[in-house]
Amino acid sequence: KMLKTFDSDIATAEAKVGAEQSSLQLEQSNLAEIDDQISKCTIRAPSAGQVVYVNKYDSRGGSAEFVVEAGATVRERQPIIRLPNSNEMQIKATVNEARITLVRPGLPVTIRVDALKGKLLEGEVIRVNQYAEPGGWSSGNVKRYASYIKIKDPPPELRSGMNAEVRIHVERKSDVLQVPVQAVAEYKGHYFSLVKNGDNFETREVKVGSSNDTVVTINGGLSESEFVVMNPRSAGTLLQLPDDLPDLNPIKIADIDAPPEGNVALRPAAMAGGLGGPPAGGPPGGAGDKGSKKGRGNMSPSMLVDRYLQQDSDGDGKLSKDEVAQLDERGQQAIAAADTNSDGFLDRTELTAAAAAVVARMKERNAQGGPGGAGPDGAFGPGGTGGGE
Repeated sequence: KMLKTFDSDIATAEAKVGAEQSSLQLEQSNLAEIDDQISKCTIRAPSAGQVVYVNKYDSRGGSAEFVVEAGATVRERQPIIRLPNSNEMQIKATVNEARITLVRPGLPVTIRVDALKGKLLEGEVIRVNQYAEPGGWSSGNVKRYASYIKIKDPPPELRSGMNAEVRIHVERKSDVLQVPVQAVAEYKGHYFSLVKNGDNFETREVKVGSSNDTVVTINGGLSESEFVVMNPRSAGTLLQLPDDLPDLNPIKIADIDAPPEGNVALRPAAMAGGLGGPPAGGPPGGAGDKGSKKGRGNMSPSMLVDRYLQQDSDGDGKLSKDEVAQLDERGQQAIAAADTNSDGFLDRTELTAAAAAVVARMKERNAQGGPGGAGPDGAFGPGGTGGGE
């Protein structure tokens, strides 16, 4: 009996020793992990430079979402500090979704940094994001894509976080003829200009090339120094558009803001040396202010009525169903319910009422604002801004 008791005590002691040894191994493993993490708490810079804390703030610039300080909780792979390299400076520029397809790696860039007093720097697009940047409540559901630009030979005065304006040159042309976009009228996919010929005016079809919100290049139909009417549609009967043209269903250049009737403004065609640069960019920051693109909201109802009546082929002062069908889709929708007397024709009174409703709606939209503004003369490519990293 005593031997059985002793054997039982020995087995119990051995089991207790095994359990304690397992606990010891677990504690030693935890200790090694803690020692390893403690050793990694010492961050060593790979090169000389200035440490920048990665503090994050909310989208409105108010309270801080994360501040690097003692006791702050961080997650795995979270950036805590940055070590900018003054010799490898980059710019993050956001580009509107309407222009991002024009941007690709390798395009040359002109950079203007506010802090460098107008000094121009050269750069190159090195990467374009495939996904849009996170939008806020004020983005108006407009998607913007980030493009990263490498600065060539950055000056020593350049600092991380500075604001910069970039101009991505997606197309550049030298010695091309250009006119203001207001001097070109689109009709059934063809483009016409009203050219001053002595004391008379001649309606001439032109071939257009690249354009932006300010100018359009002319590939044929005009010569340098010829005078063209700034808004040929406001010239009334001086603009003679042919009726037998095939409809090419074009993409229109823009809705042009018309000057008052009877006021024919002339502008000579001019050669542009080195036409290129950004189109609808914005002020520094890349977000863009309310759009300055001019549309029908800046026109009077009488101007819109004159546009509609350009389809009055029989000259009776009214539009028939066949003549209404010659309007573009937007024009047809605008006057779809204008026939209040149900006679099958739209006279000037009915068209004026429909045009007044269109102008009121467009003014209301313009009052709400839109993304992007018009770029400078000769600008064809997307513009955006950002801070150097």
